[in-house]
Amino acid sequence: MYDSVNYEVAHWKGRYIMVISYPSQFDLDERNRLQETMAAKAKNVTGKIITKGMTDRDKASAINRWLVNNAEYDYDALTGIEEYFSFDDRFSIEAFDALFKLQRDYPYNQNAYGVLVYGRGVCASYASGFKLLADAAGLPAVYVTGVSMESGQGHAWNRVQLDGRWWLVDSTWNEGADPDEWFAVPEDPKQRTADKSWMVDTSIPRYATG
Repeated sequence: MYDSVNYEVAHWKGRYIMVISYPSQFDLDERNRLQETMAAKAKNVTGKIITKGMTDRDKASAINRWLVNNAEYDYDALTGIEEYFSFDDRFSIEAFDALFKLQRDYPYNQNAYGVLVYGRGVCASYASGFKLLADAAGLPAVYVTGVSMESGQGHAWNRVQLDGRWWLVDSTWNEGADPDEWFAVPEDPKQRTADKSWMVDTSIPRYATG
């Protein structure tokens, strides 16, 4: 999916209900066009970097290396994000102005389109891009959100199933000197904590459309 999605889980008459919404600044036709562009890009990239006989670890490494070599972190977008979240009242006129400016100036910074097509994005874009490429390569992977303990800020990364175990891959943090520093490593709660709701994110595609 192109868009990020919002969801709420409610308990009603003995059943749990998940309500999904798409907070997009794009209309349906434009959203579909962007999704088609991303799908084509993912197919093109995996067609070049994934070869017959690769193990899942090889595939994950190739995807991670491609992202590190072909995308860059969008620090300008990060400034806009921090400005928006600096407002205690997200419903104030000033906060809406900051959100409008963020969506206008950096519409792709938090989705896979950013790193795959535009070549820039923040952590959510890297993790979404990895997930999309992993799906295209037939690699078991999920998108995870949480908090970086060092910065105290929200963060996104991936968990990838390799050799029967789930490992952390963080292509955003791999933008440093060593592109494999955060590849196929165990998660350390002293470094990051995952949101309790991240498993819900993995179920959304089963219910979401468009």
